[in-house]
Amino acid sequence: GDIIMKLLSKKLLMICSVALSLTIAQVATAAGEQWTDRSLIYAVESGWGIDSYSVKLVNDSSTGGIYTNPAGCASPQAGYVTSPTDTGRKLYQDQLREAFLRNLPVKLLISPTDCPFNKPRIISVSLCRPNTDHALNC
Repeated sequence: GDIIMKLLSKKLLMICSVALSLTIAQVATAAGEQWTDRSLIYAVESGWGIDSYSVKLVNDSSTGGIYTNPAGCASPQAGYVTSPTDTGRKLYQDQLREAFLRNLPVKLLISPTDCPFNKPRIISVSLCRPNTDHALNC
């Protein structure tokens, strides 16, 4: 009887440890980078003598200024920005310009750690065709 209880206790402890580890991993992921809501871009600004691009999203202004800001940047209302040090910035900027000119909705992946120019930093751009809702996180 005691041996069985000890074995069950050890198995239960192991299961609880695994469950706790998975929960901690999920929380750590949730505190990482974040996607904005799907939105149109209503303003575009290029850098002041620096290779950067800043955009403002319709959804942010229409929801009373609720911004995606996982890094806690000081000026999220000034827009989301590409960093001049990102190797992918040219691609992001091309996608943002195309989305703005063609009136295509975008989702932006925002850095959890960096605030160039005190704005949330764009680390990926997802373009979506209008009036479609694919199961591809669009």
